Amino acid sequence: MSKGNGEIHDQGLLAIKAAFDGAQYLNSDAFDAASLMILGKHREFEIPDNAIMEIYGTLTEGKKTQFSFTNESGDGYIVNIESYTDLVAFMQGTLPAHVITQGAEPG
Repeated sequence: MSKGNGEIHDQGLLAIKAAFDGAQYLNSDAFDAASLMILGKHREFEIPDNAIMEIYGTLTEGKKTQFSFTNESGDGYIVNIESYTDLVAFMQGTLPAHVITQGAEPG
């Protein structure tokens, strides 16, 4: 982050915003996904800016992707993202995911 004129600027979110300046969207879900990314919604799930941009880019290429995330204790999830609709649901926390619980004690 940088500071200018008494305001703090988040360079990561500014870069995401710049990436979408003047963009023409394939559909409303593509626009919604970009808008959520610009707002930093992905960060609520600890998804790095570069990872969410890569997912968006993969969808723009017409490809599907599988995203996995684990924390330091090995707990996390795996999601299949096949469309911008899925990406929006993912950032809203409503996309079904396979839960990984490496940190859990065997039962």
